[in-house]
Amino acid sequence: YLCKYDVHGNQIEEACIDIYGNPCYNSDGVAKYTWKYDSRRNKIEETCCDTHDRPCVNSDGYAKTIWEYDRYGNTLSERYYDLEGNEVVLLNNDI
Repeated sequence: YLCKYDVHGNQIEEACIDIYGNPCYNSDGVAKYTWKYDSRRNKIEETCCDTHDRPCVNSDGYAKTIWEYDRYGNTLSERYYDLEGNEVVLLNNDI
């Protein structure tokens, strides 16, 4: 894996690469994960990408996760979305 971090040390990217340094897919069907953070360094978004940096659906059936927090940093919600931005309800939330 090839990882990138922001100036605060938050991981913002994790790319799966083969032994030749080429993008490849992991066991979840994702080549790259990207993350965004709020000003309090809470993770607010995760996006699954294919080998061409396009959003893709992982093996659990979603492409993006969005988190919301209260003013104390407690997680209020964790929601999953498909490629069209529709919310996905997971039948098994043991992710």
